[in-house]
Amino acid sequence: MKKFKFGLESYLKVKKVKEQAKLGELAKVMQKVNVFREQQQAFDQHYNEMLQSQRNQFVRQSVPIDQMRDMYEYLGALRLRKDTATMHIQKLEPELAEKRNAYNAARKDRRVVEILREKKWADHKMAVEKEELSFMDEFNQARGRQQNQALHTAHRETQEHQA
Repeated sequence: MKKFKFGLESYLKVKKVKEQAKLGELAKVMQKVNVFREQQQAFDQHYNEMLQSQRNQFVRQSVPIDQMRDMYEYLGALRLRKDTATMHIQKLEPELAEKRNAYNAARKDRRVVEILREKKWADHKMAVEKEELSFMDEFNQARGRQQNQALHTAHRETQEHQA
């Protein structure tokens, strides 16, 4: 039985390495985007907490104007930070799309070679099965001939013995 050997195995390994490199590049950009998204969420959460705290304080007691002004300035600063994070995300979107497309293309290239390998493996498997069947057929035919010869010999001996 022949051992399966795919001639493009080293090419497939190169494709896998390239795919992993593209995935690494995509991950770096995604990490930057995720940092800015986390900042957005943190600013939103802090902003909402501040507003809720201020509402609760209004209900219980009066609030000095200076404190209100400081709080709204702080809320404005939070909103500005969130907007800055959003702007950074928007600036990264084209690079993110480019890296995602490059990764998808590398993955497709690798997959094409893998599909070719799978087809070659299926062909190899079929050839091996055909070879095994052929061997078994030859073996059975040889065994059948031996049995026929043994039967003929036994039959002749019986006829000669009877005669």
